[in-house]
Amino acid sequence: MLAAIPQALLYARIDLVRLPDGIPVVIEVELTEPYLFLRHEPRAAANLATAPRELL
Repeated sequence: MLAAIPQALLYARIDLVRLPDGIPVVIEVELTEPYLFLRHEPRAAANLATAPRELL
């Protein structure tokens, strides 16, 4: 699914589950991370600030 998006993304996640018959089903698509873990990595805020600029 992500390969079909022509632009580069900073973050993307697609969650799948399999139904009892084995068919995969998308249950969630995220293009932003709601919890950025800024308290867990000293460089996180700086990375967040520079990443969009570097992508553009």
